[in-house]
Amino acid sequence: SQIDAQNTQEIRIFILQQSGKFNQEYTNSKTIGLGDSDTGVLSTFTPTGNQVHYQWKTINLSIVPRNLVQ
Repeated sequence: SQIDAQNTQEIRIFILQQSGKFNQEYTNSKTIGLGDSDTGVLSTFTPTGNQVHYQWKTINLSIVPRNLVQ
């Protein structure tokens, strides 16, 4: 789908990032949701296998676009 550049007021970006190194003694298999109170949960991630031995963090960006006129 195309973005209506003239009516776009805000762009929200949700990033899931692995933080830290592999740690055999650390275990976390909790489901992580990406989204916020306005968008709701857009996607989820549940660590499995070796992924449970890493720490994960979410990064939320909100961008107000300027000069998007075509």
